[in-house]
Amino acid sequence: MSQLGNSGPHWSYLGQFNHPTTSDEWRKCFVMGLIPLTVGLEAGNQSFTGKILVAEVIRNRWTNQLDDKNLKDLAQIVLAPYQFSPFNTGEQGVMMAKYREFYNSPNLLKECCLAVNLAFNEGTNFAKGALFFHNPTISSPKYYSPKNLLVSEGDHVFYKDLITPEADRWPF
Repeated sequence: MSQLGNSGPHWSYLGQFNHPTTSDEWRKCFVMGLIPLTVGLEAGNQSFTGKILVAEVIRNRWTNQLDDKNLKDLAQIVLAPYQFSPFNTGEQGVMMAKYREFYNSPNLLKECCLAVNLAFNEGTNFAKGALFFHNPTISSPKYYSPKNLLVSEGDHVFYKDLITPEADRWPF
């Protein structure tokens, strides 16, 4: 049973959607494609569990909001500055190449959709509530400490709490 109930978005496979005709349908299609894309770009070379963990971090950030949860908020979480590295390059050519590579890899696309579906609709909790992750060989955020580590999988470490003077606030 899903933590979000039956109202959670369903990502079993993107190819099931009809062509959108209204602005709300376009927005839903955008977000429904954005989350698996983010998982694929962040964890495409990781295990299936690693992909689920990244999807769980997105879900955990979404469900930890105080406001009503909606698809617009979900997109804002993923596209927030300096949160998910694929969207921080500032170089549209690089982003478009990654985007094409992802959507031209049907097995990766399907695996990422399944990982997102499991995280959002089946309520998996491999990440143990983690709100953040990074690859220690690529970056070393100043707000991370090994004491905050919840899970390590593949190239990523996952954690919940931050080392900041205002521990109840995210650094963005």
